[in-house]
Amino acid sequence: MGRALTGTQTPRTLYLPGRGDTVGPEELLPPPGDVVEAISWPTTFLRIPLDDDFLARTFADQVEFLSARVSPTDLVLAHSFSAWIALAYAVGLAESGDPLPELLLISPVLFQGGTGRLGYRPPRSAKIRKWMLGHDSAPEPAVDHLRARLHIISGADDPQCPASQVRLLGDAGFRVDLIEGGGHRLTENCARAKLKDLLGMHAANRGHKNADGASERDRTMLP
Repeated sequence: MGRALTGTQTPRTLYLPGRGDTVGPEELLPPPGDVVEAISWPTTFLRIPLDDDFLARTFADQVEFLSARVSPTDLVLAHSFSAWIALAYAVGLAESGDPLPELLLISPVLFQGGTGRLGYRPPRSAKIRKWMLGHDSAPEPAVDHLRARLHIISGADDPQCPASQVRLLGDAGFRVDLIEGGGHRLTENCARAKLKDLLGMHAANRGHKNADGASERDRTMLP
């Protein structure tokens, strides 16, 4: 399903905006991307633009696109449907026993959601659901590998990612945080503040002493 890049890689922070959220490198992203970019990440910060050409690809090609651009030393942040692509990529690596990047998925579309039409199920949802929840023959070390690298942050009132889907993963041992208020984009001030705190913890864990202040960062678009 995916492949890890090999060799020595410089750690980076990569952000995949939600579908339709791609803007120019100097333009402010809509929520929650604006909160993500307000953090002073300790490593090079890059957006991975998901333009119309990308969205026209098959799901397999979308996962392959990501696998060609991510290394195991990266922190990958992704929102909405982009988070599902990142999750499918990570599950493929875990299945193969390959090194995983650190993954932080914000308001992901999970096994069943409401994007566009009621009851939407993203590609590979049944297979990935069974794999992550231990309902098939997935070896426990592989699932543990993903548990150690994955953090899901979602709105408790998100109509596109029902809290029940997130709680399933929490019950299965994955790290999840449900935030009150703000819906799919976590737009309420209390939700934005909580998201900022959680992102700041990830920045601090990657070696930064003060994740609060604004600093110059590379907004290069990763082709």
